Amino acid sequence: MRTLYDIITEAKDGGKPAYDELLYALLAVDALAHFDAHFMLHLSDQVGKLTPQMAEFWAEESFQRNKRALNADPKAWLGWDNDPANPEYRKRRKIAIRLAEAALAGKLDGRG
Repeated sequence: MRTLYDIITEAKDGGKPAYDELLYALLAVDALAHFDAHFMLHLSDQVGKLTPQMAEFWAEESFQRNKRALNADPKAWLGWDNDPANPEYRKRRKIAIRLAEAALAGKLDGRG
């Protein structure tokens, strides 16, 4: 499979990457967004404690993570543990969804 960068570039140029390339590219971009969103939540917890060195470290880490992902085959970058073709991944995902739904319904805190 081509790199994430090559797949995105072809799509931006009006091309039509293969379905599997688009599937794994989408999953890789979603994972990157998740990492950055988690990072931003962590930063919001550090208000008043965040040093310039910490901010620089986290910004560099995000940059390097995105750089590695863009230069990698997205399926390989995700790995088998995060591949929807893996039955164990699908099983973990179903469990996580059920837990999240139960938590949102108030069934995990003793109220339901």
